[in-house]
Amino acid sequence: MSTNYLCVLTVACLALAGSPVWAQSTPNDAVADAIAASDAFPAGTSVVSVVVDEASAVVELSEEAAPTDLGDSQADAMVKAIVDALAIWPEISAIEVTVAGKALWEYLPRPTGGEGSPVAEPMKIAAPKAEAQAMLATTSSELSGKLVVLHPSHGSYWHQTYNYWYRAMRTLCGPNPSTNLPPGWTGSTYQPSDYYFWTAGYQWGSFYEDDMSPETIRFLAAYVGSSGAEVWVSRNLDKNAGNFDYNYYGYPNCSFPLPKWQTAAKYYLQDRGDVPEWVWNEPALTAQTDKDIRARPYYANYRMAEKYPGQDQSSQAVWGNCVSFSLHSNAAGSGTARGTETFWYTTTYPHLQTAAQAYCTAVQAKVINAIKNQYDGFWAESMYPVGTTPVEWPSGTYYGYEHDGSSIPGGTTGWQDRGVKTTNMGEIREAKMPAQLMELAFHDDWKFYPDHVFMMDQIFRSTVAWGMYEGMCQYWGITPKSRLAAELVSVNLPSQVAPGEAISGTITMRNLGQAWCWGHKFDTATKVYGAYTVWKLAATANEQIAPGMKIELASSAVVYPGETAEFAVSMTAPTTCGTYTTEWQMLKDDARGGAFGDLASTAITVGAAPEVTISSPVPADYPHGCVSVQFEVTDVCNGSVEATIDDTPVSSGESVCGLSLGSHTLTVTATNVLGSDIKDVTFTISFGDFDLDDDVDLTDFALFAGCFNGPNRAPATSGCEVVDYDGDSDVDLGDFSMFATCFNGPNRPPACQ
Repeated sequence: MSTNYLCVLTVACLALAGSPVWAQSTPNDAVADAIAASDAFPAGTSVVSVVVDEASAVVELSEEAAPTDLGDSQADAMVKAIVDALAIWPEISAIEVTVAGKALWEYLPRPTGGEGSPVAEPMKIAAPKAEAQAMLATTSSELSGKLVVLHPSHGSYWHQTYNYWYRAMRTLCGPNPSTNLPPGWTGSTYQPSDYYFWTAGYQWGSFYEDDMSPETIRFLAAYVGSSGAEVWVSRNLDKNAGNFDYNYYGYPNCSFPLPKWQTAAKYYLQDRGDVPEWVWNEPALTAQTDKDIRARPYYANYRMAEKYPGQDQSSQAVWGNCVSFSLHSNAAGSGTARGTETFWYTTTYPHLQTAAQAYCTAVQAKVINAIKNQYDGFWAESMYPVGTTPVEWPSGTYYGYEHDGSSIPGGTTGWQDRGVKTTNMGEIREAKMPAQLMELAFHDDWKFYPDHVFMMDQIFRSTVAWGMYEGMCQYWGITPKSRLAAELVSVNLPSQVAPGEAISGTITMRNLGQAWCWGHKFDTATKVYGAYTVWKLAATANEQIAPGMKIELASSAVVYPGETAEFAVSMTAPTTCGTYTTEWQMLKDDARGGAFGDLASTAITVGAAPEVTISSPVPADYPHGCVSVQFEVTDVCNGSVEATIDDTPVSSGESVCGLSLGSHTLTVTATNVLGSDIKDVTFTISFGDFDLDDDVDLTDFALFAGCFNGPNRAPATSGCEVVDYDGDSDVDLGDFSMFATCFNGPNRPPACQ
């Protein structure tokens, strides 16, 4: 029966944290202090020499720095501590760490499987050359045929010595206790973090490097993949992939579930089942962390060999179409460092040096540009104001933060470009293609600079990933697709509504550029790091129904290139009839954005053309007398109505008398801003045929005689208007004369027809 081990998730600020800003006057002193302050160095390690030659430095350590069990993770940690110690000399961009005249990496176990061991050559240390950026010629406008292998930082790994799982790189590494109590403090124990959480009012939860890097790499994978590149990632990016089965792979059982997306590259590649063991289980190494570091470049090499089977991997025709990219966040111990830096290292494969420099230089420049000119980080200025030194700032000048870095010459208040550097790091050293390790920002400077709160913002992550994509395109001489681009998919809005009616529908847009999503930023008014989005569908200047309206992206949405977003449109129709244009366009609603993409435009008719209905008269014969006029006009737009009988105006409800013998036409015309409706009815007035039996005979004469009463006197009985042919309000000989002209006997048409 196997033994179940209780595992604890240890959140570690690993040795890659680096060193504080040193006050020593020489590089030798700075490195010596870094060795003393860091537990990354083996006991007894000392500085033999630090030789600086313009942009390069060779740091010679004592033999204790290269024990027989030296692994990649410890070697990387030592190198990183030295790099951080020398950071106060920004002109030093190429650093080699040696022991007994040999590069530190040469004391590490060499690859034993797969593609075999590389041929090591001494590195010719040199600063990146500007002309290297243009090394590769322009080929096309897309990344088809390119291979991009991505590595999102560390992930959780099993520590076989202590028998528990580590999740690497917590953002807030934990402040030191302080007796500098803020005014009104009533807590039992005060720590520096309490000032920022309590007094300053900043509110955010724990955030890990391992939260930032997979999210950022997910964006980058979408960008390069949608541009036609073949993309592989050395870790699982699917947060719905379930939990890692550590029992199945022989790791101790744990008291908590471990999501697959949190595991390090070694475990993901093992779990895939289609990756050779030599990739994820270097037998020359023992520590899981060392195996994991090697797994990343080995995986890139494996995918390149798979793409170009049997071909010479030292040929530019092979590696020239491939890149490896590793993403991390940075730390410097003191919490005062800030900005972005990039590393390359090609001693194992010297033929890659020019390309690696070009690649790293291009991506570094584009990421810096994305942060400064594509991301709206002005909200952080209220958190880290220029001219106000934080209460716990250790020493020296505090610059604060300005997103455009304009108030102080030299840009010291803005985002810091820490440059492109070269030094030994395992995941770039062993790659057989141009490889880059980017330290995007510092996750331990949360009290003094905005690096970590920017990394917590998904909109920041999507933006810097676009910079990485643009940098890769620049390296290959390819024009990237537009960052702000949208294609209209559909407009589903009613074509006609009543005045004042609620209008609802949808507009669907397809994203063709940078991902649309929500993020988090600090709100000065509420002192809360809360949700926001800059991605909206907005009414254009041509919008006539809902001018100025903006519709936010759905809060749960992340819309990658090629995916669609549906926006629910709700507005109210004008009360005035007419045909109105409703026009919308995507908007990046911040200081670094603007309207972009296809227009979604359609016409909506408010109201309708009028409708006329005539109920009287109807097309028929009417006896002489009065004809009732009855019609109805339906018009929500309150237009005009005109009605005539033979060009004489009439109105509905009127009784028209005295029409002459023969045909007459009632015409009703209704008109509004949306159109008109004209209806007419033709009817006939017949004299003498009072009983409407199609003749004028003695029966009709009897009816006439009953009304006869002479001139200037009212008819003898009521209803005699029909025989008052001449319309003089009496029935006399004049009327009889007209009757006589029609008399023709029974069953014969009236003589007057």
